[in-house]
Amino acid sequence: IETKIREKSIVTLLSSSAALSRRAQATLDELFGIAPFDTEIDSSAPPRTGFLNNKFHSLASKCSNSETILHFLSIQGSLDKEENQNLAVLSITGCSGSDAESIEESRASLVETMRKNWLKVVLKKSVGHKLEPSDIVGIGGGLPLLRAIDCASATSSTDDFLKEGKQGLKEITIPHFDNSLYPDGRSLLLTLSESSLTRPVVGLYQFQGGLTIRPLPAGTLDQVLPRPSLVFRCDNLEDNIKVLRNRGAITGKIGFNASRKGQVMVQHPYIPGLDLRLTETVAYSSSFPEAQEALLAGSLTELQNKNVLLEGGVENQEDAVPDLMNGVGDCWVEFRATMKQPLGFFKSRTKPSKPLKIAKAQDIPYE
Repeated sequence: IETKIREKSIVTLLSSSAALSRRAQATLDELFGIAPFDTEIDSSAPPRTGFLNNKFHSLASKCSNSETILHFLSIQGSLDKEENQNLAVLSITGCSGSDAESIEESRASLVETMRKNWLKVVLKKSVGHKLEPSDIVGIGGGLPLLRAIDCASATSSTDDFLKEGKQGLKEITIPHFDNSLYPDGRSLLLTLSESSLTRPVVGLYQFQGGLTIRPLPAGTLDQVLPRPSLVFRCDNLEDNIKVLRNRGAITGKIGFNASRKGQVMVQHPYIPGLDLRLTETVAYSSSFPEAQEALLAGSLTELQNKNVLLEGGVENQEDAVPDLMNGVGDCWVEFRATMKQPLGFFKSRTKPSKPLKIAKAQDIPYE
């Protein structure tokens, strides 16, 4: 059977509501130039998913340079409260047809998977709980829906995006637990490593259009996963920082040192649940500057000072708040905080144990 070459990629984002999808779509266009889809999408097909009797609402935007489609998918009739709404990566699909056909193909694969998990979806929606990607695809540990057929890319060089220094969506990071597996028994890293996607550098997997997937395994003792990152490329960081701040975004530099330029973290209230990054670096790198939430993923929130993430400098002192537990903690404070999150006691039993991986320098090629 001949497999079609998947020239483009479509990233489906699970949205809590149609209103959030519209706000996020407009904000991405305003901040990064990811233009809304100019083709009508049939939001009523397929209208039913087993016993759910719910309609899908779809919006889409497209990065003209990397040929990547961002598909915002929400289930109509959601009871999510405004303060609990967010976006989450649901699937990464390769596509070879027209843009509209690619979205319909992606939705069809999600519906097929959703039918297998309809009971959990119905129960969570009936009590007004927020739907997570794992409820839809039935895969936990931060794994998006990613089929082997979607990883069939061209074997020719895909350096056009790199050589021409194009602006647009450059890469997406997928934080996940290393011992989470797909139904076929493969991990995310194994699925990508066995695919025909090109590899610009070690640890990155690139579609023909230019979008690169960066899997980020969580630490051994991490209890939560950081947010997925969308990394956009621009020509000048300083100029773009001023524009972003004027449009209501909060920015912060990360990964800068004396020898290289890092990235700029971008936060906007209309795009919750995603870590947005901006970089002017053209070349790809095996390293990635993780945010503070990744560094604190294995810590107990109650034991952290409320000002632990506050940046230094006189200009930020006004944001400091008094911490009532400062200097009065004892061993019982730690014990009570630990008992609130007992998962750590049973982690070795609920998940298959794996030996720690020790990286050997001689096995890692130089960039």
